[in-house]
Amino acid sequence: MPRATKRLRNYSNLLLNKIIPKPISQTYCKGFYPDPKLSQLELIFANQQFDVSNNCVIWSLRPLIFSISLSHNMEKSLNQLKNSNIYLNLRTYPNFGSRLFGQLELSVHEKVEIGDAIYLTATIKRVSDYTLPKHLDLVDNLLVLLRRKLNKKPFNFIMDDKDLRAFALFYSLPRPVVLVSVSNDGYDNLFPMDLIGSLKGEDNNEIYSLSLRQTSPSIELMLKSKQVAIAGVPIHQSELVYQLGEHHKKKSIDWSELSIQAIHSKEYELRVPEWSTQIEELLIKNSFELGSHRVFLCSTVSSVKRGRAELMHHVSGRFMKLIRKEK
Repeated sequence: MPRATKRLRNYSNLLLNKIIPKPISQTYCKGFYPDPKLSQLELIFANQQFDVSNNCVIWSLRPLIFSISLSHNMEKSLNQLKNSNIYLNLRTYPNFGSRLFGQLELSVHEKVEIGDAIYLTATIKRVSDYTLPKHLDLVDNLLVLLRRKLNKKPFNFIMDDKDLRAFALFYSLPRPVVLVSVSNDGYDNLFPMDLIGSLKGEDNNEIYSLSLRQTSPSIELMLKSKQVAIAGVPIHQSELVYQLGEHHKKKSIDWSELSIQAIHSKEYELRVPEWSTQIEELLIKNSFELGSHRVFLCSTVSSVKRGRAELMHHVSGRFMKLIRKEK
């Protein structure tokens, strides 16, 4: 690397890490008990309103694509519409005043049908964020732009500005971070994920959605195995979990090299950390590529709770500032 280029990169890193403040909107790690009641997500179209707080997930980051399970009544109503606007409204939970603090205007991407389950996938048309006063909103957006200019390839993955703002707003619903364990034919991996969530599947049964970047070597392992275990992470293990993020680049790991005492899951006997508070085993039923990610739709084979603790989540800094103000 040329000396001048190296010097410029060091200067950019200094600005990013020591001088330029981090934006309020940046998502950060915080501990919550399962299903924290802080915010709600509503699907709005044609003067109809549906609570999709536990029925909406991200399937792709570039472009940002949401997926929402549709009941047959919802699909029928959508089919009758031609040019109606579709929105996701974000509100604080009733104990925080049911305040509208954000709105995402959606463009329908496509409807995905798997058996009798129907999913509306949508991209972002417009973002309205009311979490901060106008002067703070302006400053925060400038900080985001400045840091993006200096850090041109964050994790070698660049999202559109509008999508990034929508992503941060969506994370006003705290997103759990789990560890995913997979094994097949002598290959093993263990890595963190937060692009996860519940949707309605065939026969209205709950399914679990996982989305991995298409560059992940673990995709092949998951497709061959079709069996994974996901483990809830106590908040005090967050630093270790971020270190395990390096495993996203690896096809396989050696468990003996990890400073983690392992136990085995109930049915598949997959290794997970012994401090896992909840272990769920999933059977991969469907998988497909969408945008920058591969989507896995899974049914639950077993679920074992192992104590109660505050679990690792990612949440919007803007939203937490709003919540503190509302208390």
